[in-house]
Amino acid sequence: MSPLSRIGDEQRDDQGGDGDWSQRVVLAAGISGAMLQLFIDDDYPSYLELAPIDDDLSFTEFPEAETISF
Repeated sequence: MSPLSRIGDEQRDDQGGDGDWSQRVVLAAGISGAMLQLFIDDDYPSYLELAPIDDDLSFTEFPEAETISF
């Protein structure tokens, strides 16, 4: 997930690493076999990740909201 363009986006480093945001919040949740993380940089959602915990699992779509544990 990528947010809508914001003023100054072309000067930002959103390619991984430490980046150049002033504040980052990471919200984490889980489902069976995976971790779900929402990265919020400077009060804007910047990245949504579904990371399998087991190497043998893969996901083709995000889980239904009611299956997520916070």
